[in-house]
Amino acid sequence: MKNFQKILLLPLAALLCAACFSACEMTDGGLEFALSEDGATYAVVRCATKRVGEVVIPAVYNDKPVTRIDNVAFYKCASLTGITIPDSVTSIGDFAFEGCAALRSVTIPASVSSVGGAVFRGCPSVVITWHYNPAIRADLLDGALDVIIPEGIESIRFAAFQLHTGLRSVVIPDPVTSIDLFAFIGCTGLLDITIPSGVTSIAASAFEHSGLWNSTEDNSVVYADKWAVGYKGNSIGKPALRAGTVGIGNEAFRDCASLTGITIPDSVTSIGIAAFYDCARLTSITIPSGMTDIGSSAFANATGLTSIVIPDNVVGIGDAAFAGCTALTSITIPDSVTSIGGDAFHGCTSLTSIVIPESVTSIGGSAFALCASLSSITIPSGVTSISGDLFGGCTALTSFSIPSGVTSIENFAFYFCTSLSSITIPSGVTHIGSFVFQYWTSEQTIRVQGHSNAPAGWSNLWDTGCGAVVEWDAP
Repeated sequence: MKNFQKILLLPLAALLCAACFSACEMTDGGLEFALSEDGATYAVVRCATKRVGEVVIPAVYNDKPVTRIDNVAFYKCASLTGITIPDSVTSIGDFAFEGCAALRSVTIPASVSSVGGAVFRGCPSVVITWHYNPAIRADLLDGALDVIIPEGIESIRFAAFQLHTGLRSVVIPDPVTSIDLFAFIGCTGLLDITIPSGVTSIAASAFEHSGLWNSTEDNSVVYADKWAVGYKGNSIGKPALRAGTVGIGNEAFRDCASLTGITIPDSVTSIGIAAFYDCARLTSITIPSGMTDIGSSAFANATGLTSIVIPDNVVGIGDAAFAGCTALTSITIPDSVTSIGGDAFHGCTSLTSIVIPESVTSIGGSAFALCASLSSITIPSGVTSISGDLFGGCTALTSFSIPSGVTSIENFAFYFCTSLSSITIPSGVTHIGSFVFQYWTSEQTIRVQGHSNAPAGWSNLWDTGCGAVVEWDAP
């Protein structure tokens, strides 16, 4: 019974669609037309299945415009190789070209504002040239797709072509000024796109996991007028950003697993959040002298990055900016930097030493946690708080001095720092959190200045897994 229903499905759809038309008329070219009930327009309702080669649908039939290609109109015309659709057509019905196995090319004009489902099902070799109309969902156009954006379009809308794996190329005209979020996400077949200089806004993830820039050779990328953005997840090799670029946007090159290097012009002043996150093959990078800000997680998990020099104009290193950079052995922080964010170097297991300039007054929690090779570090005198878990798990740290201006030491600050032989707590410290020295052993010494016992505001840290010897230095 199910097979019987399936056989009837398409002819029934054709009959239902043709119900609003008068008697059909067959042309010498093998096309069958039906006049609408109001007598104003014609629809193509059928093509002779034995028709071979290319067919041209006329814009006018019997002095009236042809405005519709009906459901299953070209169903199983297996010998057709090409179809020309005139600008008079405004809609294409369900299954219109299903089973046209030899069909190679179809151009859909911008006049078409309605497309049915499975229009090109069973057309394995078809290449569709589509004059983009935002009223049509791109995913309805199954098959290889080349897109031409008409002059009147000013924005490529949100998720316009998302997951269209058959999309091959896009030509974007000058009037377009913006490309929205996820516009080409998952377009794995996209090999060619032209973005004009008038585009000033490209949203994050606009080209995420698309097929662009598969080459591992040096190449340049296309992007908005001021910001490099939207290439998340692409197989880009060694991009070169053009002069005049002012910033690298959030997640611009995130998950670009093939990225091995990048040329950044001096005009760039900002690197956004997670801009190079998970770029595992990026081994080195030169940050331009004009840079003022390194965003949160900018280079997080860039596990191939071995060294980096931060230029003099940078004032802040964002949260987790270099977290998980397990190959990073050295870094130079200039005097211009005033703050280091939380988790900034968390898990940089190859980092052996770091010099923090006196300009730094704030260091976020866990900034150096699990830096298992870090043996020495100096905290500037302007820092007044040792943040939570700041050096937690720094098992190679052998020397460290707490600045005299520090007033608080937060939870887990020196957790598992098993190689420190001793540490001195200045007299100005008024607060010590919990588990600060947990897993310290009896071979380690904590010297407390200005107190003969723990004052109010200190947690009872001696009973939280700390076996160190405590020496009180009463005034």
